[in-house]
Amino acid sequence: MNGYKKIVVPYDGSTHAQLALDHAASLAKVTGGTLIILYVASLTSAMTRISGFFGSYDAGAVAEQVQQKGEVVLHKAKASVPVEIETDEIFEVGSPGAVIISVADRIGAELIVMGSRGLGTFAGVALGSVSTYVLEHAKIPVIVVK
Repeated sequence: MNGYKKIVVPYDGSTHAQLALDHAASLAKVTGGTLIILYVASLTSAMTRISGFFGSYDAGAVAEQVQQKGEVVLHKAKASVPVEIETDEIFEVGSPGAVIISVADRIGAELIVMGSRGLGTFAGVALGSVSTYVLEHAKIPVIVVK
């Protein structure tokens, strides 16, 4: 099991994402791999939610809120990983499933470990449908953690 040197872990702060991160950390400890903790924000859904509540929105303010949320979530994730495991954090904006596949391809990841469900579209990235998308489109192994 020495092939998993770059492990992508999509993380939205949900219980399932944390379970996936814990599992990935266990794998990284055995393989000596690096965890790539990925937070994907969907600006479109954030703007739609805000405009639905208020009728209009300030795109700059929405982008700033999304960025701040991503930083908080990534900090929480990194803090939960044992210090002896190397981590990198990536913040991306876009369609979660497509971004996960794109990042994994771009960095040459050997494995994706993700939760079976996320926080949903209101609170963050919806990993339930995203996990299905990733399973169908990934070119590398995917572990879905429940």
